[in-house]
Amino acid sequence: MRYEPGALAFSRAGHDKDGVFIIWKECGEYVYLVNGSDRSVGKPKRKNKKHVQITHMRDDSISERLKQGGTVTDEEVRHFIRRCIREIRDCPGGTEYV
Repeated sequence: MRYEPGALAFSRAGHDKDGVFIIWKECGEYVYLVNGSDRSVGKPKRKNKKHVQITHMRDDSISERLKQGGTVTDEEVRHFIRRCIREIRDCPGGTEYV
């Protein structure tokens, strides 16, 4: 599995279980997650990789900026997560994931 910055991920353990985030960065056996609201870009959540389910969904613009050390706003993160949740819910059987 590749934990790429900008990829959509679900928390599968802890008090934030079933939360939807994007991967901010990868560091060893941990990833840092943001969702643009309670976990802002200024205060990412450190999470063990084994407690995170990654998806194939990612925003190329956000991903490239994160890889190059650029800035991404909380608003952009929230917008991307909302868009992905809508896509998942529109798929047959998609509501079981969100």
